[in-house]
Amino acid sequence: MKKFLILCAFAWVATLPACDDGPVYEDAAAASPDGITLRLTGNLQGIESWSEEYSVVAAGFGESDYAVISRKITPDSDGEVSLVLTGIGSEVKRLELCVINRLRKRIVSFTSVDCSVASERVDMEVGTLDVSMFRAIQQNIFDAYCIQCHGGSAMAGAGLHLTEGRSYEALVNMPSTKSSDGALLVQPFDVANSFLHTTLNTDISLTQNWRMDHVNMVQFPDLLALLDDWIAAGAGK
Repeated sequence: MKKFLILCAFAWVATLPACDDGPVYEDAAAASPDGITLRLTGNLQGIESWSEEYSVVAAGFGESDYAVISRKITPDSDGEVSLVLTGIGSEVKRLELCVINRLRKRIVSFTSVDCSVASERVDMEVGTLDVSMFRAIQQNIFDAYCIQCHGGSAMAGAGLHLTEGRSYEALVNMPSTKSSDGALLVQPFDVANSFLHTTLNTDISLTQNWRMDHVNMVQFPDLLALLDDWIAAGAGK
């Protein structure tokens, strides 16, 4: 009888998963068998430009900046996307095509819909959309904080145009007119020696008596980190 019990116990233990097996999740996190369904369609360009620190996703958000549920977007070779995200619970109030970091925090959002009154399904047709890393920087940093002085009027401060269509060529591998040693504004793969990083992250604009305090220009650390990560990844367009 004792041998029989030992054999039974051994058989039961053998059916348990190994410690390193772990649970297996799909890209969608915190999914519920109930809830509403999101169907996202469109043509998305530039996803491949994002560094590994970020993911372009369809995501649901409640009251915080952290995704309750998300699914990574993987277009086909032409950029076409047809994604279905199911099990979206009632705690989700907005559905977004956005970028999150490894902590699932929203960094930038490309489009958003209110789903708080949806009953079963939400369709998000985004058309053809540039979701590249540089496009996110243009919209969320340059357009939001910089173009008032750098190209939004007849003159551009320090001769630097940061308006759409001109900013990339004005920054990447271009020497700064404010640097005493001819440092490049954006030196691909080298954050520390990029003068744009120095301008936005140190008090150089104060010590050199520039007309504007640049260290407090961009008020969100996540956006400054995004700019640095773009430079570190090669400053691609």
